[in-house]
Amino acid sequence: MLHHTQLLNRLSERGRLTPVSPPGESGGTKDASTALTVLLSTGVTLGRHNHVYAPPRELLGALPEVSALSEMPRHGEKSFCCGAGGARMW
Repeated sequence: MLHHTQLLNRLSERGRLTPVSPPGESGGTKDASTALTVLLSTGVTLGRHNHVYAPPRELLGALPEVSALSEMPRHGEKSFCCGAGGARMW
């Protein structure tokens, strides 16, 4: 079973899915005036429990309007939230 970010990233890497800018955007130039910085928080079930970290980051990095990714202070294996992934609260 694949998480949707794994599937989309795999399709993007193989050239079967091409990320594009939203209509009316700069056309994917990563122009400093329109570029976005994305703050990413990996879901606990995806990351800490299933050890999947790279595909969401790679997929976001492939988007034309994204210039940088920023991480939460506790990310990757050290991520923390309510722990409700898979319906388990704390």
